[in-house]
Amino acid sequence: MTRSEASSLEALYLADVKARFDSIKTQAERAARGHLVGRGDRVGRGRPVLVGTTSVEKSEFLSNMLKRKYGVEHEVLNAKQHEREASQVDDAAFFKPLGMEENSIGLVMKHMAGNLRSRFSDFLNSDGEKPDRNRDAEFEQAPTDSREAILARWAEGWRILFDTLEALTPGDLARTVTIRGEPHTVIQALSRQLVHQSQHAGQVVLLAKHAAGARWKTLSIARGQSKAFTPDASKHA
Repeated sequence: MTRSEASSLEALYLADVKARFDSIKTQAERAARGHLVGRGDRVGRGRPVLVGTTSVEKSEFLSNMLKRKYGVEHEVLNAKQHEREASQVDDAAFFKPLGMEENSIGLVMKHMAGNLRSRFSDFLNSDGEKPDRNRDAEFEQAPTDSREAILARWAEGWRILFDTLEALTPGDLARTVTIRGEPHTVIQALSRQLVHQSQHAGQVVLLAKHAAGARWKTLSIARGQSKAFTPDASKHA
């Protein structure tokens, strides 16, 4: 493999990592903030279509183009879509744990935000566990922890992550960073973070679904609708 080919693969890896982090973030936000998503029809085929982008900015650009130039009805699922008229999870449910040993949606998101800020501030040059981080406090609801305050902290944590990812180059992937003194290549550190954030995003979705009950609006393909998203191979035979 030539260096040029390796650089191309590294650039593709970075783009994929950005897209996967954005997907994790969006799923958790849609559950916690109550995004009720309406899917448009797939043009000419009567089926929904999902278009993915690698950044919030690109999704906003595509949305504006679809709206202004083509008049296509659609929904944008990204970090800037903070509020909807309907909510799947009210403020009480946002801070309500299932039991004494469980964390609420709010505290899981508070922890995810604190982790992101610590890991990706000055990512390449300082340890991922910052001296000013109080991890234990991330699992405690402070008097100042309103829903709005936690969502603001959440947005800031993800901003730090995506700013760091935008600044990384393919040549950075083999560099070494540390987390609690343990050395990781940049690729290892990113993979570790993808697993960590995915785990907690799943918790947020589960807690939100439990709280919403019968009011829950699915974040993916609804039950009984899988065939609508499965290509008909016979049409391409």
